[in-house]
Order: sequence, then C-alpha cells, then structure tokens
Amino acid sequence: MKGYNNDPSLIVACRNLMLFYKAEAEKASATTDFFLKEENFAKLKKQFETKPASKRTQQDIDQFNKGVNDINAAVNNYNATNTEMNKQRSNAVNDWDKAVKKYMDNYIPFQAR
Repeated sequence: MKGYNNDPSLIVACRNLMLFYKAEAEKASATTDFFLKEENFAKLKKQFETKPASKRTQQDIDQFNKGVNDINAAVNNYNATNTEMNKQRSNAVNDWDKAVKKYMDNYIPFQAR
C-alpha cells in the first residue's frame, strides 16, 4: 500500500497498532487461565467449607492449600500481564494518535477563524 503523497506514516502507525493488538490477543491466555483457576478455586473452596472442620482430612487441607497457591500464582501472572498490556496499549494508541495528528496537520489545511 502506498501512502498519500508518498507519506507512509499512517500505514506504519496502523501496522504497529495492529501488531500490538495481535500480541495482546496472544497474551490473552493469562486472562483466561486466571478466570478458569478462579472458577476452580471457588468450587474447591465451597467444597472445603461445606465439610465440617472435624471431618477434614490432611488430604483435604493439602488440596485446599494447593488451590490457594494456584490461584495466588494466577493472580500474580494476571496482574503482571495486565499491567504490561495496559502500558503497551497506552503507548501504541498514543503513537497512533500522534501519527494521525501529524498527518492531519500536514495534509489538511487549517483555516484560521
């Protein structure tokens, strides 16, 4: 694709934004992993809490503790991924906005009022 007046700036900015969105979609597995583990932990917790404390076995306690560790790891991974993606998204969208503004300033005349 050839840019207007041989200016590829919008094409490049759009391509960079699309590449970010593609990378973001590929990292979405951290989000789905978190929600699946959260759902599994909620079931495990409900099952654990419905059993009276006197009837809980060491295996029940170990299984619950493993579930707590799994959900904590998933939360940490989700938060780290989400923070990274938010920062990258902000940069990508800001770069796009700057490219559009510069393009408009260059090619669309501004009429003083």
